[in-house]
This record gives sequence, structure tokens and C-alpha cells, in this order.
Amino acid sequence: VAELGFGYRRCAVPEDWIFTAALFRGRLGKRADIARRMKAVQATRADSQPLGARTGGSTFTNPPGMKAWEMIERAGCRGLRRGGAVVSEKHCNFLVNTGKATAADLEGLGEEVRKRVFADSGVTLEWEISRVGIPDATDLEEVETRHVAVLMGGWSAEREVSLVSGAAVSQGLRESGYRVTSIDVQRDVGALLTRLYPRPDAVFTALHGRYGEDGCVQGLLNILQIPYTHSGILASALAMDKPMAKRLYATAGIAVAEHQIVRREDILAGDVMPRPYVIKPLNEGSSVGVHIIREGDNEEPFGDPSWPYGDQVMVEPFIEGKELTVAVMGDRALGVTEITTGRGFYDYDAKYAEGGSTHLVPAPLGKPAYDEIMRLAVLAHQALGCRGVTRADFRGDEERFYLLEINTQPGMTPTSLVPEQAAHAGIPFPELCAWMVENATCDS
Repeated sequence: VAELGFGYRRCAVPEDWIFTAALFRGRLGKRADIARRMKAVQATRADSQPLGARTGGSTFTNPPGMKAWEMIERAGCRGLRRGGAVVSEKHCNFLVNTGKATAADLEGLGEEVRKRVFADSGVTLEWEISRVGIPDATDLEEVETRHVAVLMGGWSAEREVSLVSGAAVSQGLRESGYRVTSIDVQRDVGALLTRLYPRPDAVFTALHGRYGEDGCVQGLLNILQIPYTHSGILASALAMDKPMAKRLYATAGIAVAEHQIVRREDILAGDVMPRPYVIKPLNEGSSVGVHIIREGDNEEPFGDPSWPYGDQVMVEPFIEGKELTVAVMGDRALGVTEITTGRGFYDYDAKYAEGGSTHLVPAPLGKPAYDEIMRLAVLAHQALGCRGVTRADFRGDEERFYLLEINTQPGMTPTSLVPEQAAHAGIPFPELCAWMVENATCDS
């Protein structure tokens, strides 16, 4: 053994040697003692390694004096996905085939891990698995290009913003090396199914508002079993249903404004609560249809008599304080932004018009308040069962923050808050888009 240089996961024999048989000699011992020790070893392995999962064993060799799994975890790769392949949650040095992984999925995921570890530590991990059929694939450019369909447009009140988001995402994904098909979604399911053939490896949902962000499109993609970005059916539907979402936030211990559900005619007949108060549609996003009723206002409370968002309206007290927002990526808050605007409040135009608002990143808050609002954003993300990237909007001051809503498919336009916070956290826009695609999945 000494002559052959055998040790833990290594030997000194030439790589072209093939062992056809081996004879092992050991010390005699009591069968019960051996069985007990083997059971203990197996239990330790079961606790620390994905036994029973489809893996090729340890993926990368340990660099001298280092542990590959620790470097992979430090680089933020635990749970990283590409198609049907995932970095094991139990042991980061195992790539798991969830059942539908292609060779390109596993190869691409491994190369992405190597790239991120090198960016984090300057060390290039060496493959320990022998990869048959791809003898010289040592970087992502040599791996099969993945195909991503970007859904945008739609027919909600946020169509125009969605088109801008989709165009930006499409460009970001192309810069990351993906093959992209941009799809302007119309109210025609048959046409959408046609555009999704041949089947893409993943769908990036850049739709905003109803039908695209409320679980409808997510349900279709679940039926087709095409992995998609952002949250699944239930979390998407809950986030869009403001009254139901607020119940869940409150149950999780997050402060929300008290509200009433009233009819439009009740508001037109007179104040339903002391001014100032806010009227909102029950299930729209991006401040669509939101109006603040202040002292001395004598205008039409809905802004337009043809207000098209239903007969029922949510009414809640206007909360004084700062307008604050937090992007959540996975289970990590990226930062806090304070938003100021000269438009009275952060309405739809202030969000998307050039110069409509000013973003202060990071928000000028004390550290305890800053940390607390990030904690609340992650808690709200988890309370609804969201995944991927979300954005939580708050109002309040250093003493208390009130959660207004969670956006499960936040804007990705040049003026949007999530890309801005990601950039502040050191994540370029193409990398942000790629992360969302690599973590795309269907509801289980």
C-alpha cells in the first residue's frame, strides 16, 4: 500500500492503470463490535452526505490544506440549481441529480461552482469525477447553451412596464451566455403553448400584475413541468390578494395597517374612516389604482369614475414616515432603500417614470433599524412561502415599520429597485438574472 501511495481519496499510481481485482487483509475481531462500528460510520455518513440520492460522490478534490465543501459553501453555492441538478444541501461537494438532470445540467452546475469558488477565494477546484464524453470541457463556454424563454407584456395594467423588464432581462441573460426567446404574452393560451415549443430549459417570468403574477401563468408552467423563476402558485396568489396576505404577515408577527373592505359606493357616499386614508384595489400591484384621501381633498376619490378594479375596495389609514423597500434573494436580504418623491407618494408614475423618484441606497437608518427591516422582509418572504427574488415595501420610522406588500415578480427595468440593490450588494444585473434562472423550479 505504501508503495502505491494509497491514502484518503488519493493514490500515486498512473491514471491509465485499471485495477481488476484486490485482496484485502484485516485483523480478526468480534462480529458484534465490527457491526456496531460500521453502523456508527454509516449513521455519521447519513447525517453529513446525501446517501440514497443520485450523485457521483464527491465532485471536486480538496485543495492542499483546504476542504472543497467549505469553499463551495463560502462561495454561496449550497442549494444552487441548474436544470435538474442541484448542489446538495447536506454536503456542498456533492452534485445531485433530482431525476431530470441532463449531462449539460450537471456539467454546467459544476463549472458554475468552480467559477464562483474562484471568484471568492482565487482557488480553482479540480474535478474528482471522471466525466465521460466531454474530455476537455473546463469552462462554461464549452457546455451546451441553455435555452430560456422570457415571458413579458401580458394584458394587466402593468403591461408596458413588463415589456421593459422583459427586454432588460433578455439582454442580461444573453450576456450571461443563455439562448433567449422573448415572448410577448397575449390573452391566448394556445399561442403561448406554441411559443413554448420546442420546450425551453427554463422560463423567466417578467410579467407584472394580474394573470402573470398571481399564480395563473405559474399554474400553466407547472402543468407543462417547465421550471420557472420566482414564486409558485400559492405564494403568488397570496401576495396578490392584499387582505389575505396581511393576515399571514400579522400571524408571523409583522406589523400591518388595520383595514376595512368596503364597496365603492360607500366611499363615494362619504369618508369611511378619518382622513388621511388610502384606498387600494384588492388584487393589483405597483400601486395601480391606489389613492390617498387627505384633508381638504374634494376630487373624485378614485381619480377616475371608470375605476376598473372591482366593486370592493380595501381602505386603511395612511401611515406617516419613510418609504422603504427591501429585496430578498433566496433567503437573503440584499439591503434597504429609502424612496423619496415629489409626487406626494410613491405611485405608479413615480416608480417607473424617469426622475419620478430618488433612491437612497443604503437607506439612512441606524443599524438596529436597518437590520430589523431586513429581518422582517425575509420573514414576510418565508411567511408566504415565496422563492427566488421578492421585494417587500414598508412605511414607518426607526421605531416601527409597517409592511405594505410583497412583490413576487418585482420590476427589472433600468429604474427598478431590485437590480439597484443587487448592484449595491456586488451582484451585476446579468449575474442576478442568471441566478434567478439557475434557481428556477416548478411547484413540487
